[in-house]
Parts: sequence; structure tokens; C-alpha cells
Amino acid sequence: MNNIKIFALGGAATKMLRTINLPCVHIDTSTSEKSFLGENRDLRVINTGHSGGSGGSRGTNVDAIMAQTPVIVDEESKDINIVVFSSSGGSGSTIAHSVVSSLIEAGKSVICFVSYNPDDLNRASNTVKTLIGLDNLSRDKGVTLPLFPYMASSKGFSEGDKQLTSDLMSIFGCYSEDVVSVDFMDRVHSLNPSLMPEYDGNGILIGEVFYGYNWKGEGTPISCLTLAEDGESDNIGTGAPFIFSGILPDGIKSKDDDSKPSISVIYKGSVLPSVISKCNDLIAKYKRSSSIKMASVEEDKMRVDSSISSTAKSNGFVI
Repeated sequence: MNNIKIFALGGAATKMLRTINLPCVHIDTSTSEKSFLGENRDLRVINTGHSGGSGGSRGTNVDAIMAQTPVIVDEESKDINIVVFSSSGGSGSTIAHSVVSSLIEAGKSVICFVSYNPDDLNRASNTVKTLIGLDNLSRDKGVTLPLFPYMASSKGFSEGDKQLTSDLMSIFGCYSEDVVSVDFMDRVHSLNPSLMPEYDGNGILIGEVFYGYNWKGEGTPISCLTLAEDGESDNIGTGAPFIFSGILPDGIKSKDDDSKPSISVIYKGSVLPSVISKCNDLIAKYKRSSSIKMASVEEDKMRVDSSISSTAKSNGFVI
């Protein structure tokens, strides 16, 4: 599995992935979560010119992050890069925008695993700004960006991120260079169908991991990578215009149910606007219940298909 690297960005991602045994580099603006990492874990700290951290504000260290992360990406990236972060904080969401931008510019494949926790005004605003910024970025670069969103649990990181880490392990196995019948360009095109001559879309696509042969989910599937047992069909009924397939390795079969011999990674549209809409509703609620006056997200303007607002930098990053 030498073709895949995980980028764990910010304190939340460090907590999420502290026990995962996969190739991973951690990037943060402080060392406050270092105690969660083992001796062999790689932590790259952005030099912010102060004691570290962003204090929940996406604009605090943006210039230092944008200047220093491209060097780290150049040193650490692989063919496929899984970027894990919380969209609700300051450092991780800002580092993520810079890392994703650098990876796209380098022609690398990117998959985003995003935890979000809109339980206060700042976190909800950060979530919307992060998602809007990444969508702006991918549209500007003319690519599709696979993104797996996970609502954080009120019970804490370990409880809320079980599904995230489980899906991440499955994705890591599905996109390994060791999978039979899935070659380099199959992986590239399944993650970025905008490269296919018949498809002219770009922007964020929502990812889903599915076990079994009869998908009956919601959304509009665009691309589907299915690993099935030799001799089984690779068409699980998504109706996706782009289907890629390989042979299911024994090591990534479902451990919970041996009767599910197929695993698929589906990329679809029509989900992200609902996430942003829910966050915008919470933002409006927080504003109504608070006397704090902030120049934050205007809920009637923040939509995935909106133009870049006046608070956005030229690379699509929304402060």
C-alpha cells in the first residue's frame, strides 16, 4: 500500500486517528495534541510566530499555513492522499484548504474525510465556510473532490468517529495498488470523473462506503468503484455513469457479516447543500439567541453554488 498517504490535520484529526495503524503525517499549528501520538508518529508543526494554535479562527494563521504547507505536501504526498480534518475548528480546516489546493496543483488524487460539529455559532460558521471554500477551490481547479462528511457525536471524538475510521480503513484497502484489476488510471478517474470525456462537472462529490450488491440509497451517483468476488457482477444498481471494478481481497471483506462479499465506494451529488442548509439554520438560531454582533456567515447567501464572497481569498479560501 505504498500509493496512499493520510494527512491528519489539526487537533481533532490527531484525536480521531491516534490509534490508526496506517501511513500518516500529522500537521498542526501547535503541539497541544502531541501526547496523543506515539513515538513513531510524524508531527509537522506550522511555525506561526507565536505559541501556536488558531483559537477557532480560520484567519489567525492563514498566511503562515498557506506559505508552509506546500513544502510538506511535496515531501509527504503519494498518488492518493486522504485528508482528514474537522471543518469546525480553526487550524485543521485552514490547513486542509491549503493541503488540498497543493495536492490538486501537483496532479495528485485527493479524498477528504471531514468531521463537523456545528454546536456553537463559530463552529457552525467555520463548517459552512470550510465546505464553501473547498467547493469553490475544486470548481476553480476544474476537478471533482470526493468528500466524506461525518457529524460529530455529542459523546465525544471516540464515539463520533468510529464510522469515519471504519470507512477510512475500507477506502484505504479499496484504493491500494495491490487490488487486482484496478489499475492506476481506474483509481484516478473514479476519484475525479471530470477527467472523463463524457462528464463536464466539477466541485464536491459526497462519498459513501456500501457493502452488498443492492444499493438503494439516496443522491445521484456519479462514479462507483466496486470490489466483488471473482465471477460476481460489478453493477450494484447505482445507475452511475462511471463504474470501475476489481477483485475483492480477503483482507477488506466485512468483518461483521461474511454474507456481504462486495464493497463499493460511491461518489454522488445532492447531499452537501443540505449539510450547509442545516448549519445555516443553526447559525440563524445562534444569532437570534445571542447579543454578540459578528461579521460572520450571512445565511441567505452561503450556498454551494454561490459566487465567491467578498470574504474569500483569490484561491477560494473563505475567512
